[in-house]
Amino acid sequence: MKYILFFLISLNLYSQDIDYLKSQDTVYLVLKEVTTPLGKTITTKYNHIKLDRYIDLVFYNYWFSSLDKSHQTIAITTRIKNDNLVKLKRKQFLKEKSAHIVNVDFIDSLGLKYFFIELLRVNRKSKVVYIIDEKSLKKRNVVMRKAFIVDIGFAEM
Repeated sequence: MKYILFFLISLNLYSQDIDYLKSQDTVYLVLKEVTTPLGKTITTKYNHIKLDRYIDLVFYNYWFSSLDKSHQTIAITTRIKNDNLVKLKRKQFLKEKSAHIVNVDFIDSLGLKYFFIELLRVNRKSKVVYIIDEKSLKKRNVVMRKAFIVDIGFAEM
């Protein structure tokens, strides 16, 4: 009986988080190892998706790809220059924006298409996405970069 009650409570909280994120105009995406060596691709696999990170001379590039047969791909980029860099005090940021913070495990649990198309509505350009390095959340100031979703691809094979 305790397990069923816990499951129902956690399911309700999970759906409230999704509804809340849908209503917000800004989402903060926390990634591990935001900065990689120049010109080198680093891949991290999760349960249902993989994340490739690549840095060239101008952009940080991130590709989210599904590991199933749908071959869904989302490309996100952010400029290296500091014109889109934002610094905030960690305590204040976490207190005010904790419900807006999403990590890759959350995306993996929802699925690429649901998270980016239905939740973020990227095809309508209605949400602002900021990339935060996970290490930054442990420091005095949280450093984030405004990101742009540059490509969405879905191919059934």
